[in-house]
Amino acid sequence: MRPASRIAHVILRVWELMCSIIVVALLGRFLHLADEGGAVRDSRIVYGVTPAAICLAYTLLFGPPIIYAFLAFPADFILFATWMTAFGLLIARTGTNTCSSPCQCRTVLAFSFLAGFAFLISCILGAVVVVRYYRGEEPEKVP
Repeated sequence: MRPASRIAHVILRVWELMCSIIVVALLGRFLHLADEGGAVRDSRIVYGVTPAAICLAYTLLFGPPIIYAFLAFPADFILFATWMTAFGLLIARTGTNTCSSPCQCRTVLAFSFLAGFAFLISCILGAVVVVRYYRGEEPEKVP
């Protein structure tokens, strides 16, 4: 693993973690307010919280830049797909229903998309590092 790939990996994981925290916090607040007001919880909102919560644990587990974290690139692609699905569902919800706070809705949409994009880049980086490692192009010493 080259130092550039390690640095990029850590930066991507930190970005994924930050995006997940923001989405969980905003959607969690929305669900809390809906529960306090006696409103029905929308399943699209719950699905938006689900990948964010999974990604919190995933990024903490695979944050260190070791080769095993790069081997998890198929999981990065799966998480990219879940983020894009959540993004699509949230777009569909905000298109049909007015949001109580348009700024918060846009923030959730933006960070959902950015988190998904970060997982896609992380998947590509992981695939490149693994292919180079198994071809013998990477140094033998793995920390």
